[in-house]
Amino acid sequence: MSETTIISPLLQIPLTALASALLTSFFQNRDHRYRKHWELKVEAYHDLIGALSGVEEYWEARQREYLRQVDLSAEAESRLDALYAESRPRIRKAELTGAFLFSTGVEAALHEYLKERPREPDWWTYVESELAAIWTCRNAVVGISAKDLELPRSWPGVIWGRVTQWAKPGTRIKTDC
Repeated sequence: MSETTIISPLLQIPLTALASALLTSFFQNRDHRYRKHWELKVEAYHDLIGALSGVEEYWEARQREYLRQVDLSAEAESRLDALYAESRPRIRKAELTGAFLFSTGVEAALHEYLKERPREPDWWTYVESELAAIWTCRNAVVGISAKDLELPRSWPGVIWGRVTQWAKPGTRIKTDC
C-alpha cells in the first residue's frame, strides 16, 4: 500500500470539515448581521413612532383646550411641554439618521413634516395645520414601517405553503414567491 492512498482519506476528512466550518461560519455571520440590523430598524421605528405620537398628543391637547375654551392645569401644561420638548428632538434625530435605518419614504415624510410652515395668524388654524402635518407624517411612517419591517419568507415556508396549497382542492399555486 502506498503512502498516498493512506494520506488521501486522512486529508479528505479534515478538508471537508474545514470547508463545512467555513461555510457554516459565513452563513451564521451573515444571518447575525441581518438580524442585528433588523433589530436596530425595529428599535428606530419604535422610537420614531413614539416621538410622533408624543407630538400628536401635544397638539390634540391644544386642540381640545381651544375647543372647550378651558385652560389646562399647570401640571398638565408642564407635562405636555415636557412631552413636546422630549419628542421633537427625537424626530429631528430620526430625520438625520436617514437612509441608514429608514426607507426613503420615511425620510421624505419626516422632511415634509419638519420643514418650516408659515405661521398662521389665527391660533386655531395654526393648531389645525400642525395637527394635520403630524397626522400625515405619522400615518406615512406607520404604513411604511409595516412594509419595511416585514420579514422575507424563508424557503421552507414557501415550500410548506405550496404543499398545503396543493392539498386543498380547487386552490391555485401562487407565483409571487
